[in-house]
Amino acid sequence: MLFLSALMWAAIKAPWWHLSDNEDTHVLLATCVALLLLWAMKAGVAPGLDLHLLGVTLATLMFGWQFAVLAVGVVLLGTTFYGNVSWLSFGWNGLLLICLPVLVSWFVLRISERRLPGNFFIYIFVAAFFGAALAMLSVGMVSTMLLWALGAYPWQRLMEHYTVYYVLLVFPEAFLTGAMMTIFVVYRPAWVATFDDHRYLTNR
Repeated sequence: MLFLSALMWAAIKAPWWHLSDNEDTHVLLATCVALLLLWAMKAGVAPGLDLHLLGVTLATLMFGWQFAVLAVGVVLLGTTFYGNVSWLSFGWNGLLLICLPVLVSWFVLRISERRLPGNFFIYIFVAAFFGAALAMLSVGMVSTMLLWALGAYPWQRLMEHYTVYYVLLVFPEAFLTGAMMTIFVVYRPAWVATFDDHRYLTNR
């Protein structure tokens, strides 16, 4: 119910007028397909302990938190439908793999806009790189605590065979997000909804 509420709130708040442009619609759909493929490349260390890159920070910076929640929600739906993920965990996965990293990514972006200079490198290294790293780390930590609290696995096993691998995924997630955002901002800035040319490029 919490995840459904988040989806409904995102749908209500989403700037749907952006999709009146066919290019924006195509970019959003292409991102969904790309994330679906990214999520399909996962490794399972134990039943219920799957690891994969998220790409949620990338979606959040490109489309805003509303479309990020909806787009990655579609990805989760496809992954659950075609994968070996139980429908019983759909809501938990939505909260942990979508809502949490979107919230963290959006928080980092807003803090960087309010507290740091309007610089291109601030956007790339703080909002994109650091935001993605913190989002991935948050997912790993909260997932570990939830699995332990529910009694799925003992704490020691989670720390040794699950959390440590999430920590190792932090840099690849951050690097992928930072690199892709750099390419998009340089060559296709119109695709990035959170990149303000006036703020980051004027008089720089």
